[in-house]
Amino acid sequence: MNRTSGNILIGLILCALSASFPAAAASMGEFVRMVRLLAPSGRAAGRVEIEAVPDTIAGTVTLTARNLPPAAIPSITRQVKRAGGTISVERSARAVVMRIAMPFDNIQCRVKVSGKKIRIDIGSGRFLMPESPPLDMNGLLPSSVRQKNDLVALQADIAAGRFDRAMTRLKEIEREQGLGGQIACLLQADVEAMRGRMRTASHKAVGCLDRIMLAVSPLRLVAAVKVRSYDGTLMKKSPRVIVREASRAPLDHAWAYYWALYEKARLTIARGEFEKARRKLVALLRYDAQPVLVKRAAEMLKRLLVQRTIAGDDSSGPEELASRVVEALEVLGADWPGCGRAVLAAANAMLRAGLPVLASSTLLWFLKNTPVSDVDPEILMLLAESFAEAKDTFRAEKTLSFLQSTRPPADVMDRANLLRAKLMLAAGKAEKALEFIGMVKSRLFALETAAVELAARKEWNEALLKGLLERVLTAEDSKNSPLKKDLVLQIADAAFAAGQTGLATEAWSWFVTNARSDPRCNMARYRILRAGGPAGECSAGDTEDPWVRAAELFAKPQRPAKVGGAK
Repeated sequence: MNRTSGNILIGLILCALSASFPAAAASMGEFVRMVRLLAPSGRAAGRVEIEAVPDTIAGTVTLTARNLPPAAIPSITRQVKRAGGTISVERSARAVVMRIAMPFDNIQCRVKVSGKKIRIDIGSGRFLMPESPPLDMNGLLPSSVRQKNDLVALQADIAAGRFDRAMTRLKEIEREQGLGGQIACLLQADVEAMRGRMRTASHKAVGCLDRIMLAVSPLRLVAAVKVRSYDGTLMKKSPRVIVREASRAPLDHAWAYYWALYEKARLTIARGEFEKARRKLVALLRYDAQPVLVKRAAEMLKRLLVQRTIAGDDSSGPEELASRVVEALEVLGADWPGCGRAVLAAANAMLRAGLPVLASSTLLWFLKNTPVSDVDPEILMLLAESFAEAKDTFRAEKTLSFLQSTRPPADVMDRANLLRAKLMLAAGKAEKALEFIGMVKSRLFALETAAVELAARKEWNEALLKGLLERVLTAEDSKNSPLKKDLVLQIADAAFAAGQTGLATEAWSWFVTNARSDPRCNMARYRILRAGGPAGECSAGDTEDPWVRAAELFAKPQRPAKVGGAK
């Protein structure tokens, strides 16, 4: 067989393979990376209906399935977990809703039911598909665009899927000069993308960009984003030079720049660059942009804030997280459902960064703009903690009193009583502190209540000390928690001072077993061996700390004793 015949044979084989698996080839071409889930369709193969709705910001795909056989759900669940994703399933009489989260940027999904198999492809899309529903041209375009009414009328055909009719009219408008013809060209690229003809959409967008660049049009940045969306280079550096911020539209065409800024925000979200997208959306909301863009940008920013920024998807520190949230809240206001969660995240970050005054200011801003009946008790609790951290005892007490009057949930009430105990202890009111500690019921605060009780109680008996030690050792906390180790040693000291040597030895034994890397371990080990010894090694007027001396003595290496007459 000569070389030419061999090439022909290879070509025929490749054609046969592509004909045998056309869907797989097309599917792989749509994704940069993907996971394929396979499940049996059973006898109901012809009746299975699955609708897929991807959410790029959340990184999830919601599958609504009807007539799905019971065996398919466990199979899909196993494959999702094996691929490193998570899945939640909700069943109802009419359908099964599966929400699948995968670590993909620009997450997209394709579903096909054929024969006795269900195929679900989830992956990182190679293209950024047009928005659905599309932007309202009536609110987007200024009246200076001559063909505005025609373009607005065409949107009904596009929304209804009458693509042939829409394309015929768009081609007629495209032949005209001016901004209307250029916008018609851009809309043709969108329609081709909706049809799934990505190669045609890319060619149309590139041709439109060339035409716009020659005309020095304010739409050049919009066209450049469309090229990037449809040419398959979404997830990598584009081979074509993308017009950047330096080539802003003239001021008399600011609407075109706002449109481009919105499209660029969508593009950066698809690429997984959420912080860049957040900055663009904040900038857009600060401008006097078209209401149609402001509305969509605000919804997008709210979802970014809740599902990405405060969910901890980035590695930013508390100060940076707080500044990002506050910057977004400045343009969004307080009147939206997820605002409380965002404010809580920002205030918590400020407290972690040591900025209690800024945290209380942020919380007070939210309370000022929110009806009292809609305020989450968590907001009031965090406000009281912010005041306490800032040493503003008066306002902390006032906030706690108001919080108690709202009858908050039990866990919030426990936090409030614990904070009140700490405030009473700081004010020198030990009896009141112990009274509030007795009101804390949750075991989640066992260590903190024990710390307050150790500081407030002056007299101890065996029953009190034994109960306190048991509470600390069985607390729902890591055994290596620094607070837990400190409390165990403090209880041992109190027991030793009260003459409860056995209880003190029990506490030291726990410390030796569970805190071997702690530098105080030698001290605890020595006290077990010489219970009551170190205190007697120092005279009453000696200022040297017997505990430090004990640790030093025990840490000294012991020389081996001589055996027999060995030299």
